[in-house]
Amino acid sequence: MRARELFEGILDHIPPVDFAVSSITENTSLANSGSVFVCIKGAHADGHELALRAYENGCRAFLASRPLSLPTDALVLLTDDTRMTLAKLACRFYGHPSHKMHLIGITGTKGKTTTAHLLFHILNQNGIPTGYIGTNGMLYKNFQKPLRNTTPDALTLQKTLCEMFDAGVSTAVIEVSSQALMQNRVDGTHFETA
Repeated sequence: MRARELFEGILDHIPPVDFAVSSITENTSLANSGSVFVCIKGAHADGHELALRAYENGCRAFLASRPLSLPTDALVLLTDDTRMTLAKLACRFYGHPSHKMHLIGITGTKGKTTTAHLLFHILNQNGIPTGYIGTNGMLYKNFQKPLRNTTPDALTLQKTLCEMFDAGVSTAVIEVSSQALMQNRVDGTHFETA
């Protein structure tokens, strides 16, 4: 995907130079010459402080909420909220998979996992190819993978929805935690039912 196509309408100022974007990441070890590194301030680390590591791995495009101390060949794009912007970029990068599927979001303090699993099994048993994302990982067709969080980060969520759609899954049941809502992990995701 081209940078201008990725950022247009999401950032106020699109990059002055167009370039190919092969990945978006918030992990310095995954950053490379085709990446956009997104600086996220987390509970234990701040991506703004780690941006130099991504640069050393070849990354030259950065999304941040404040100026970064990087060499002059680095392109730093600024946004007020990197988490919110990351979620929107992830939706676009993966082709807005939630607009092609039926998504059911389950929220609440108790019963998310039980409710989501019941729906997942009922829909699949009735011939509706359905995926599940939540406390018990990601499940669809014959694929199963554990997750660290009930609701994955925005990049993982959109990538998984894209993979589900490509595998013929038409519906996804997603546990949406309050933490995920606060951290903008599902921003830009189109839910038909919640």
